Amino acid sequence: ISMPPGSAKSTYGSHLFPAWYMGRHPNNKYIQAGHTQDFVEKEFGLRVKNIIESPEYQDVFPGVEISSSSKASGAWNLKSTRGRYIAKGVGQGISGYRGNIAGIDDPYAKRSDAESPAMRKGVFDWFMSDLLPRLLPRSPIIIIATRWHPLDLCGVLEDRTKKGIGK
Repeated sequence: ISMPPGSAKSTYGSHLFPAWYMGRHPNNKYIQAGHTQDFVEKEFGLRVKNIIESPEYQDVFPGVEISSSSKASGAWNLKSTRGRYIAKGVGQGISGYRGNIAGIDDPYAKRSDAESPAMRKGVFDWFMSDLLPRLLPRSPIIIIATRWHPLDLCGVLEDRTKKGIGK
C-alpha cells in the first residue's frame, strides 16, 4: 500500500486490519514492523491491543481477549489461544518468533533515510535475512509506505517481483 502521508494507510492497514485479522484467526501469529522499536510498539502494538480490549471489539469477536499476563504493548498473547502479536523495529532481531502474516509500516523514519544507500541496504538486508525467514510457508506480507525513492523497499521488491524474487 503506497500512498502519500495522511492517507489513513496506517489506520486501516496497521491498526484496524491486524485487530480484525486476530479476531478472525485467533490462533495465528502476527509480526508487525516499522522504522524503530519505539515507533512500532506505541503506534501499532498499543493501538491494536487497545482495539482488541474495547467493548465494541468484544461484541464482534467474543472471547478473543488479550491474556492478562501480556503487559507489553509490543508483544502480547491472546487468552485461551495460540495467537500472538509481536512488534519489531526494522533492524531488530526476530529470532524465536514465527509469523502467519507480517506487516511493515513505514520502514524509513524520514525521506533522508530512504535517500541513503546505506539505510536502504540495511532495510532490505533486514527484510531478507531477518523478517522473511521468520514467516511460515505461504504467509502474506503487507508493506505500507510513502514512496520516497525508486530503490526503497517497495521499489526493490517490485523490481525483483518482475524478474522473479530470487534473481
